[in-house]
Amino acid sequence: MNALEILRNHPEVVLLDRLDKKELAAYLRNRGLLETGESITGREKPGEGNMNFTLRVKASGGSFILKQSRPWVEKYPQILAPWDRAIREARFFELVSKHPDISGGMPRLLDLDPVSRILAIEDLGESSDFTHLYNPENQFSEEDLSALCQWLSALHQIKFDRQSQSSLVNRDMRQLNHEHIFDFPLNKDNGLDLDAITPGLKEEAAKLIEDRKFVLAVRKIGELYLKDGKTLLHGDYFPGSWLNTANGVRVIDPEFGFFGPAEFDAGVMLGHLFLSEQQSSVISSFSRFYRPPDGFDSQLMQAFAGVEIMRRLIGVAQLPLPYGLEKKASLLAKAKSLVLG
Repeated sequence: MNALEILRNHPEVVLLDRLDKKELAAYLRNRGLLETGESITGREKPGEGNMNFTLRVKASGGSFILKQSRPWVEKYPQILAPWDRAIREARFFELVSKHPDISGGMPRLLDLDPVSRILAIEDLGESSDFTHLYNPENQFSEEDLSALCQWLSALHQIKFDRQSQSSLVNRDMRQLNHEHIFDFPLNKDNGLDLDAITPGLKEEAAKLIEDRKFVLAVRKIGELYLKDGKTLLHGDYFPGSWLNTANGVRVIDPEFGFFGPAEFDAGVMLGHLFLSEQQSSVISSFSRFYRPPDGFDSQLMQAFAGVEIMRRLIGVAQLPLPYGLEKKASLLAKAKSLVLG
């Protein structure tokens, strides 16, 4: 479903990128986000995003971020995506709202328009994500790593009742994620031109795709990802979801959040420490700073880390990695080692 089809079939839905300044102001006043007499002074894109349409609105009374989910991935419109993901993200905010050690490390949710799937979120001001870490010259500071591990530890330690757990199953988003993490990269006929990304990468990927033991292991790990659990997960805990702000590190974009295995969140974070070539001391600090919940399986965490490395190198969700074939082949070997234990 494209924008024109949405407008034709769902006239009640507001599409942010179709509004002029006057129409946007009227919408915001109707939502209680602009006071009477308050005016919009500016609009801009707040940063690079994959999933959603985002807009920073500057008003005479302050600024905030609007985030709209549409039935496709904003960066890749050919990929369909669950339309209600903004509603699921709002539910994550609600679940952690009574836990200040978690909610205090995120922007505040100001409003949810469930009809148009628009979130209004606190503007954290001038900030940058942590994708600079993919330049090997940039290493994690112990302070930032500690803060992010403490936030994740606190999230995973919260005990929720069954009603809360059933309120954020987020099955559609998990199915989308499962396809692009566990299936698509190992499908030899997926149509992705890996050699256009890095010459020779297709041959390296073929070695994994033809390794039946590895493919079966990834498939089994993917089944564990799809199982419901008792631990609330962020669901996409990587450098693009971490912001460096004037008030410290903050976590954003919990739209993939669900109740599942804590090892997934921790494994994704660990995988990106390897992808960004962090020093061994940083890897050791991660193990020291992250406090897992009871029953945590470190080997499963490492397997999830291996899958995350693999899918970021030979899947759709590419990273701004400066590496050539030799380094990527080494990382794929690392991924295989982690997955197979």
